[in-house]
Amino acid sequence: MVRREAEELAERARLLAHHDQHTTPEEQLIGYKWTFAFGATPFPAIMPIGPHPRDAGARTDAGAKARRPLPA
Repeated sequence: MVRREAEELAERARLLAHHDQHTTPEEQLIGYKWTFAFGATPFPAIMPIGPHPRDAGARTDAGAKARRPLPA
């Protein structure tokens, strides 16, 4: 379904570009290139995400002092 949607979007872009070529002066036309990629790539491999800046100074359980258990 994703591939079909991408192909339909590309076809619509081609039609709009064709229309622009006939209705817009050449010096006002701007070229664009779109790239679509499909594959089983883990998201962190293409867009690594680190800790949020608000968490930069936050302590983790490993860095926190030992706590006594709360009474029941």
